[in-house]
Amino acid sequence: MNKSINHTFPLEGQKAVIFILSLAAALLMMALSGLGLAFPVGVYPSQKIAETFLANDLVNIIVGLPLFLVSLIYFRREKLLGLLILPGALIYVAYNYFAYLLGQPFSWFSALYLLLIVLSGYSLFQLLGSMDHQAVKEKLEGGVVERLTGWVLVSFGLAFIALALSEIIPGILDGSIPPLGEKAVSVADILVSIGWVIGGVMLLRRRAPGYSLGLGLLLAASSLFIGLILFFFFAPLLTGRDFDWIEVLTVFGMGMICFVPTFLFYRGVIRFKQEGTVA
Repeated sequence: MNKSINHTFPLEGQKAVIFILSLAAALLMMALSGLGLAFPVGVYPSQKIAETFLANDLVNIIVGLPLFLVSLIYFRREKLLGLLILPGALIYVAYNYFAYLLGQPFSWFSALYLLLIVLSGYSLFQLLGSMDHQAVKEKLEGGVVERLTGWVLVSFGLAFIALALSEIIPGILDGSIPPLGEKAVSVADILVSIGWVIGGVMLLRRRAPGYSLGLGLLLAASSLFIGLILFFFFAPLLTGRDFDWIEVLTVFGMGMICFVPTFLFYRGVIRFKQEGTVA
């Protein structure tokens, strides 16, 4: 089968399929978050669950949806930036709705959460399988702070895996394993953190897929930190949860470790674009 490869947009076919599936995921996320905010009693089976997810619904619309739409606009225009940030949007959605799926009793909304995870996961699989990773590496190598990005991803990944396991293992050891839903975020943390570690190791070893994944992984991590900060602000307004400046400042300080390499990686991509235009 012949595949058409665009030198400036290193994607081997599947563009239309990836775009349509990703757009469907973005629209479904917007619809689910909007329903959660508009009809919390109908969407969430208890007040406790509503308090957990209402603020996150608002974060999804303020942070997740713009990230998704910007990546799709650039992807549709066949810009390298869109190709590199779309994985971050897909990871963001899959991570969040994995927690939604496990964190609530089964209902017909669970089928929609699962559909959103499948759409995001399959789109990510198709995207990574269709990229010309070597071409991306040739464009970006030496300009995207590989070592800093790699160490940040590996460090955050291992730290979050350790933190998540510290939440889960004690229940296994003492035989009082809580319902899976109570540890939904920890399970999601482990899954996405494994991706951070793998991406970081590939960048440290200068493997081609690391260049394709680097910015997306950094953006997904940065979006989660930004989302958590906004969650701390929104939750008191929507659910009556106490506001804690210490939480906000702690998460912001941790986030800065991720925000800086994200900006530097982004700058490297933009610099390549500008140099390519001049050439």
